[in-house]
Amino acid sequence: MFLKYAIAIMINTFLGPGVGHLFLKKVKKGFIILAIALLLLVIMSAVLISSVDSNSVPTDFALMKIFARELITQNAGKLKFFNYALMILWAYSYADIIMYAVEERKKNAAK
Repeated sequence: MFLKYAIAIMINTFLGPGVGHLFLKKVKKGFIILAIALLLLVIMSAVLISSVDSNSVPTDFALMKIFARELITQNAGKLKFFNYALMILWAYSYADIIMYAVEERKKNAAK
């Protein structure tokens, strides 16, 4: 019975917050959590892209790695906010799956 919750947590871990809810057929909540996560990622990408001077982007792969490292270092403070927001969203997603499992267990115990 509770194997499905363990599977939901594993799916949530590897595919992202909200996907475990979709597995548990909590579609509305799953899509809301997934949409928030995607929105955070899009905004985080926009923050990175907005800080790039289009004339300074290298075309050589080795230089691109250095450029990316410097870009992330320069925006570390801003990115930290998005990382924390994603961690909180993920933690909420796990907690909600666990609470749903506890509710199901109580329902089954009452029968």
